[in-house]
Amino acid sequence: MEGHELSDEPLTAILAAVERLERGQERLERGYGGLETRYEGLERGFGGLNAGYQRLERGFERLHESYERLHEGYERLHDGHERLHHGHERLLEGHERLSESHERLARGQERLRVDLMARMERLENTVSGIRDDITVNMARADRAHAVADNTRDEVRLLGEQVNAMERQIQRLQTDMRQIKGEP
Repeated sequence: MEGHELSDEPLTAILAAVERLERGQERLERGYGGLETRYEGLERGFGGLNAGYQRLERGFERLHESYERLHEGYERLHDGHERLHHGHERLLEGHERLSESHERLARGQERLRVDLMARMERLENTVSGIRDDITVNMARADRAHAVADNTRDEVRLLGEQVNAMERQIQRLQTDMRQIKGEP
């Protein structure tokens, strides 16, 4: 710095400032290098973050699909529950009708039992009457059979007497013819 003479002080100050600027420049460059390194790390991290985000997004889609299937399953389950509930109500109604029918059947069975007992009693009375009639008629038939047997014996005896009388009559006729001289 030859033509200009400056005092040392401002020059020293400028040189010190330049030196500080150079050191600041170096620090900036080192910081910039560190920033670049960090930026590269951030880019790698951002790439990993992006990949993680994409995995998260796919996971969310699968979760959403699972939710949709779960919801559809719930709907089917709800419909099934409704059908089951309706079927249960119909079953209860059928049970009630069956109970009523059973009660009617039990009442009808009791009436039938009473009617059958009364009819069996009437039939028993009728059979007893028929048995009594048969007993009376058998006694009459036995008496009629005995009378017929006696009559048969009497007719046989009478027939023997008639035969004997006929033989006597024939002998008498033969005797009369001889007496009269007839051949």
